[in-house]
Amino acid sequence: MVGVMALSVAALTVSVTGVVLTRRGRPFDTATLTPHKLVALAATVYYGTLIYREDRSGDLDDFERVLLAGAVTLLVVAFASGGAASAMAQPPKWVAWSHRLGSWSAIVVCAAGLALLVFH
Repeated sequence: MVGVMALSVAALTVSVTGVVLTRRGRPFDTATLTPHKLVALAATVYYGTLIYREDRSGDLDDFERVLLAGAVTLLVVAFASGGAASAMAQPPKWVAWSHRLGSWSAIVVCAAGLALLVFH
């Protein structure tokens, strides 16, 4: 249960800092960008650890594996597009939109996957 709360706080932190970064625009504030990246990375590693442990126990069925693989894929898209957006001086609009859509989609799908893991 503590893990669910930690991941919820992390998702909220990443969402709020992402909205703040979007509203303020460039140049990105280091005090906001750093927690945005680090909390997202820590939450992703922890989420991956939960998935790995559950998969090793052999309790996942095919639907759950596909859902969790989709969540991980969306997290990779969010990281890659976020890295591209922060590295480029003037990223194309599709990079910013892929980061927004990938990030929000990842939060929704990860929440569904987490619910499956908790209530399994």
